[in-house]
Amino acid sequence: MHKGRVEEANALAVKIRKEIIEFNCMTFTGANSKGGAKNLWDKVNEVLGKKKSAAQDSSLSTITSQQLNEHYANLSFDNSYESIDCKSTVYPVSLSSLTEFDVYNMLDHLKPTSPGLDGLPSWFLRVLPSVICSLLTHIFNLSLSLSTYPSQWKQAVITPLPKVPTPNSCSDFRPILITSILSRTFEKLVINSVVYPLFAVSSVKQLFLDQFAFRPTGSTDAALICLLHHISTSLQNQPYVRVIALDFSEAFDTVRHSTTLTNLASLPLSDQIYNWFVNFFQDHSHCTRFLGSLSSSRTINASVFQGSVVGPPMYMIASMNLKPLYSGNYLDKYADDTYLIIPASNSSTVAAELNSIERWAERNNLKLNVPKSQEMIIYASSHAKTKHPGICSGGGCNQF
Repeated sequence: MHKGRVEEANALAVKIRKEIIEFNCMTFTGANSKGGAKNLWDKVNEVLGKKKSAAQDSSLSTITSQQLNEHYANLSFDNSYESIDCKSTVYPVSLSSLTEFDVYNMLDHLKPTSPGLDGLPSWFLRVLPSVICSLLTHIFNLSLSLSTYPSQWKQAVITPLPKVPTPNSCSDFRPILITSILSRTFEKLVINSVVYPLFAVSSVKQLFLDQFAFRPTGSTDAALICLLHHISTSLQNQPYVRVIALDFSEAFDTVRHSTTLTNLASLPLSDQIYNWFVNFFQDHSHCTRFLGSLSSSRTINASVFQGSVVGPPMYMIASMNLKPLYSGNYLDKYADDTYLIIPASNSSTVAAELNSIERWAERNNLKLNVPKSQEMIIYASSHAKTKHPGICSGGGCNQF
């Protein structure tokens, strides 16, 4: 190519690519997701040159599935748990039933995904929508009409993945929680038909303008644009802006049910669907599968159940009343990633804002991770303190 022999170089590249494809085809012969996902991924990692992690070698790990399950259950246990009563009013909003077409369409477009404890694979459900959609529609609508969620679908299995190359403790593993595919399908239908339309109601929409995750019009791009807008707008008449990135420890695994459902109760939902969510949050349990061993089951009474479809928008509802105390300050949120923006004129309010956020976290059974929360001071170009105008890094929140 460097010598100008472009055609020869291109021909050689095509030949090499063909050889690689033929070699990989031979490598993957007999390996497919139906025959076993583990065997397939072992082949993929072999081609990519990835070694097995220490967690996959039983001789290098003394951690058991039971220890991991106890660790995750303790994280999702609320010592100050309060039960929530169901509603019994005459709220006029009625719940339209799910149709067979809704269920059929959802099953027909199922993507390959891991099955839950029931072992029903996605490919099996995807080839039978015309046979089972009528029965499933009846079960789903019965669940909604009775405001009762099937107890079998409240059970999940956790597959731990190592966060570090050589994990030595339970906290070195990230829990990947998997629920039944039927459960996820049902939840998605409810979220799409009830919760997402709720976010479009003008009186409700205002509550979530600062949250850019888990809603149809939200995205990381929108979050960055809003953050940049608040900073640049403040810098038009301020010498600098303080941006504090806040970190909540294990937010999804520890958030309190009672405060989440209290927020949900304030939204214009029918009693029927609200009571369904109340029942959904009760009596969840999980076990852990690790190194070929399955632990016993443990009941949990906190978290928004990672792996569920209901969980993410419920965290959004749980955090809807996390707002700044003072006018001119902003809070921009993407899931549990929260950014506090304070202009120079409000610099004296930093301590009060952080105290307010900590109190909110305590009410919701969350913990503000101070060492991981960081501050960045952004100067207007005319007030720049560095050689490159724009950004001057600050210290952690623990320095205030």
